[in-house]
Amino acid sequence: MKIAFGITATLLAVALVAIAAQEYRYFETRRDVVADRQAIFHSPSAFHVATLLKLSAEQELLSAVGSFADASEDAGGHVVYAGKVFQSGSSTQVPYEDWDAFVLVQYPSQDAYETVAADPAYQQERGHFASSYVHGMQRSAAFNLFIPIVLLYKRVMDYATFTPNRYPFERVALQGDLPAEVRNQRALMLERLAENREYGRDAVVILNFHKEGDASERESMGNYGDAMFDLMAESGNGPVHLGSGVTVEGDPSFDNVVIVYYPGVDYLAELVQSKYFIGIVGGKRLGDAMGMLSVPLLPHL
Repeated sequence: MKIAFGITATLLAVALVAIAAQEYRYFETRRDVVADRQAIFHSPSAFHVATLLKLSAEQELLSAVGSFADASEDAGGHVVYAGKVFQSGSSTQVPYEDWDAFVLVQYPSQDAYETVAADPAYQQERGHFASSYVHGMQRSAAFNLFIPIVLLYKRVMDYATFTPNRYPFERVALQGDLPAEVRNQRALMLERLAENREYGRDAVVILNFHKEGDASERESMGNYGDAMFDLMAESGNGPVHLGSGVTVEGDPSFDNVVIVYYPGVDYLAELVQSKYFIGIVGGKRLGDAMGMLSVPLLPHL
């Protein structure tokens, strides 16, 4: 009995140390590589707001985004992330715009944000941009704290089942059997990835708004997400924010807001051309979605 108890206690201690190390590594990567200032713990009432920004003709990217970030902080918010958007997705609910940046800000509560949003000074700051769009997120600190543990579990299972590494990727020629529209979209993404190597050498951050569809669409998204989590567990990246979507202006409705980090433009370029990714992305279906690819700006503001 004592031997069994000792073995159990030892395994538990090893597991706790591994979890603590994983949480620390994940936090350190988010802070130092992704330039994401999210605290590990926050109040359940905390409310996050993602603001998409389109520059006007007279604005310059860094100064304009920096001014908006300063105004958000002055109004009582905490700027978590700011990114240069280099590729914008489309949605059936939001008119397409080739966005230039997005800023994620944490406020003490949704009421606090709504007070800020109604302030003339804040409205004037947003008004400097040619266009902007805001969507809220209710983010659970406890739920997000669990993400690195899931990734750790998946990696342990890879080792336990002798699963071959997915990276380095096996490349598939873009021409293949892909539709022309998909080939063109992927070629444009690769071009823009290459153009954003200066700020995106170590991190690409993708903001996703998802609206869940029917049972079949939810199942397809679950399968895609599970396969991507397997890869992220191996590559050491993954979601940095998961939350429920909250409409704060207009009519668009998204169920989830997901912000994911990938380890740099070169890695993402390899991923989208890989046999692994092409093999899983074809089955991905959602009721509606809008994604923004970005590179970190906060260190440069």
